[in-house]
Amino acid sequence: MVPGLAALIDGAGVVQIFWRIILPMTRPALAALGALAFTWTFNDLLWSITVLRTGTVMPVTPALLGLQGQYVSDWNVIAAGSVIAAVPTVAVFLRFQKHFISGLAIGAIK
Repeated sequence: MVPGLAALIDGAGVVQIFWRIILPMTRPALAALGALAFTWTFNDLLWSITVLRTGTVMPVTPALLGLQGQYVSDWNVIAAGSVIAAVPTVAVFLRFQKHFISGLAIGAIK
C-alpha cells in the first residue's frame, strides 16, 4: 500500500499528504535520530581536541579529560563534572521520550 493513496483520491495535495500522513508516521524515527545526533555532537571528543587548542573554549568532554593528570587525579571532581556533563543529554532524551514510546506502540499494534 502506498501511504496517502486514499488522501490523494480524496483530493489532498502532496504537501497536505506529507504534513498529515507521512510526517506523523516518521516522527518517532526523526525523534530518535535527533536525540542520537545531539548526543554524538555533544560528546564529540576527538574533533574538539584536534581543532581547539586553548582551554577557554574547550567543550565539556575535553575539559574533563584535561582534569585527569598523569600521576594524580581528583576523581571526585571528574565524577561530578561527568554527571553535570550528562545533564543535557538526559534532558534531550526525556524531551523525546514520548516520541520513542509512541514509535514502540505503533510497531507493536497490528
